[in-house]
Amino acid sequence: MGVVLLALLLAAMAMVPMVSAEEMLDADAVIDSSLEEIVTQPDPYTYVFTGKTNDKTASVNHLMANLNKKTKSAAAVKSGTPVSGTNTATMPVLGSSIWQRTQVTGTKEIGLPNTKTVNGDVVTNWQGSSPYYADKITLTSQVSASGIGVSFSMLGAGAGYQDIGGNTFRYSDFWTNAYAVAHRYSNFFASSWAVVPSVAESDSGTFRFSYSDYTVNTYVSV
Repeated sequence: MGVVLLALLLAAMAMVPMVSAEEMLDADAVIDSSLEEIVTQPDPYTYVFTGKTNDKTASVNHLMANLNKKTKSAAAVKSGTPVSGTNTATMPVLGSSIWQRTQVTGTKEIGLPNTKTVNGDVVTNWQGSSPYYADKITLTSQVSASGIGVSFSMLGAGAGYQDIGGNTFRYSDFWTNAYAVAHRYSNFFASSWAVVPSVAESDSGTFRFSYSDYTVNTYVSV
């Protein structure tokens, strides 16, 4: 009897398909198997490109597509009218260019009070190959709310942003020997009993090559 049960068990195991390491990765993971050798994550909200790839732009776009999927998945449970805005900028540098994009998405509710909940991300990317890396990348981001009687707060983790007053949160950090950085935040909340709040994100990415700094700026208001 025991031999028969063992045989049945082995047969059942044989029918179960093997799962690869790639398939075991979280479907919502931002750093998937194609990025894990080239991207580091110093905190839950920041992605730094430090490994070489055949196509910098494609790799950066792939990570941002994963990040957008994650943001949309989280936003799917939110009620209200969708709001969004995107801004890109390019700066020619050393025979190539620095490219940057700021994106803000969220929802607004008209009522008492009027509210706006936003998520945002910024990516800044040195696209050149000579040199392959920037000596230093500094990313600075400010998110602010405006309008009569507006209050502004972070409902979730601050993603490194600090309250500097005036309904404004500021983030700044730097990395060495990298070529691209992406940073995101979620659930910044603005409300007012008088008006529908306006929320704006202003970002700057500064790339240092030898002793020269190059800064590109992007801005979005929703």
